[in-house]
Amino acid sequence: GEMMPGAVSPLTRSITARGIDVGLQSMMIACGVQKNIKDETLFIGSFFNHLFLNLTTLSVITTAVAGSTTERLGRALCGRTIPEVDPGPEQSKIRQAFNGVRYGFYLMGADKAHTKLTEELHKVNLPGSGSAAEMFTWLETEIERLYHIYTLHLQSSAASGAFTPALLETLSKGEIPTEDHHAQVAGWIRVEHDVESADIAGGMATMVKLLQSDEKLLGELQKRDDTEVVAWLESDDSGELGTLWREYIQRHGHRVVRELELYQKEWAADPTPLLAALRQQGKAKAVTKPQAEPQALEAATGAIGWLVKKTQASVQVREKTKSQLALMTTHLKKGFRELGKRLVAEGKLEEAELIFFLGHDEVRALMRGQTQDWDTITRSRRKALEYQSTLRFTEVFTGAAEPWTPDALISGGEGWLRGKPVSRGYVEGPARVVTSLTEALEVEAGEILIAPVTDVGWTPCFGVIAGVATEVGSAVSHGAVVAREYGLPGVVNVQGATHVFKTGEMVVLDADRGLLYRKGVEPPE
Repeated sequence: GEMMPGAVSPLTRSITARGIDVGLQSMMIACGVQKNIKDETLFIGSFFNHLFLNLTTLSVITTAVAGSTTERLGRALCGRTIPEVDPGPEQSKIRQAFNGVRYGFYLMGADKAHTKLTEELHKVNLPGSGSAAEMFTWLETEIERLYHIYTLHLQSSAASGAFTPALLETLSKGEIPTEDHHAQVAGWIRVEHDVESADIAGGMATMVKLLQSDEKLLGELQKRDDTEVVAWLESDDSGELGTLWREYIQRHGHRVVRELELYQKEWAADPTPLLAALRQQGKAKAVTKPQAEPQALEAATGAIGWLVKKTQASVQVREKTKSQLALMTTHLKKGFRELGKRLVAEGKLEEAELIFFLGHDEVRALMRGQTQDWDTITRSRRKALEYQSTLRFTEVFTGAAEPWTPDALISGGEGWLRGKPVSRGYVEGPARVVTSLTEALEVEAGEILIAPVTDVGWTPCFGVIAGVATEVGSAVSHGAVVAREYGLPGVVNVQGATHVFKTGEMVVLDADRGLLYRKGVEPPE
């Protein structure tokens, strides 16, 4: 729901999904649950070209590793327990203890994994000119590197997913954590600096502030089309704004919404979403965000204090390695775009982008000269993806996924919904209900963003919103991390929020109690 939301292209399904699966299999090997990497996909399912995590196969770790439970697994991945999960019979206590030690070493290796990941990225040498065959040879090597980087990223991420549920359990003394417990943990694990994804919002906010203070500068942006604007921003004529833009693209140009989708162009290749955000937010009147009353936090000491520091550090590492994973994925995006162009030049495809509608094995077959009507196959898949991208699914299901409709909504009450607090605070304001990045780019200052999920591509909006509520997420979700960094009230797991609320209506986001409700409605205590 967060790592790879929405329908994916066939190339992404065969490469990105395999990368995630290899990373999870490697974790199982490190913990003593599995002996080797298997060719079949164990943890990732695909329905209607949407990717899903198989919690049942993943939960086997809870039967084999001491300290791992299905409750912790659910809270780490979904922000709540998942009662439908049945991990099967437990292994012996001796085996669990032994594997628990191995799992501990795995978690403590997050920093080392980050170092190795950085070293792997430095080994990438992008090819220059050459034939389709030469480009494909390069891609085959780098796809294997991508799988290794997935393994390293998931190891660096595992700590942030493991420490937060541990904090909740320690604070709640083993009982089911309350909203107060979630809010307390959210306050503790807020990171004040060095969170890469927060810099994405910060850099955008700096440019927006400059535009809001200079009507002439904003006019230069508004009167040009996207191609002209990019050329202007790349020139010295754009002054301070151009300098800020070039620095921003240098730091974050490899990011984008759904950045692990190979078909999705990164901001450096297609800055249209960023330009739309600048135009929209730049013309808005600058407002001072309401400052929430600071919440008194009980000091985190002893074992809890140690866990808090480890969680904060693991969140910082996770955000950095996610950016590095996106950079490696961008290298492959560029490689496949170039391969597509060469295949067009050699008469093997009619359009370069059709390469993304072949699976990895099919690309191999095409390169070997296997004869099929590749153009018809890929065009039909491209058309199908347009329809599949409109589908939504329940967060958790058993068996095969079926498209979800608003009729299946179970509301928490009339005009109010409850979720899990991930960033403390209280705010009132107009709702901005969005289900796509295009809608998110229309957000205005002081609005409360209500969305199914947010990923890094939505971050430019965080500089102007007053709060955020998502239907999916956990305490270490991207949106939660950025909300805490910006001091924005944030609630996740507000299921059905995009159907209960409408853009423009006044709502209250009480992130201390995990509530989102229409102003004037009295929610339960």
